[in-house]
Amino acid sequence: MGDLDGFASRILTRSAQAPGENRPGPGPTPALVAPLTERERVLLRELPFHQSVADIARKHNVSPNTVKTHLRNIYQKLEATDRARAVTIAQERGLL
Repeated sequence: MGDLDGFASRILTRSAQAPGENRPGPGPTPALVAPLTERERVLLRELPFHQSVADIARKHNVSPNTVKTHLRNIYQKLEATDRARAVTIAQERGLL
């Protein structure tokens, strides 16, 4: 399933657990406020490369304002306050 393999694996693991059963290991990965769109996932993969908004816009043939809108949505959905935090959260959740 590509990008969804990690998510699917977590769902299968959770569904096999009995209600209230505690398993050792890290706590559950918090769910996203809303799922990322395909375009948001594409732009999220650009964030670790420290490019400017203008560079990302040129690369994807969209306006800088479109990139800013997508980035704002990504930050909101990941509950991040900046680019570095969004990258960290995305890595922790297996999105990068």
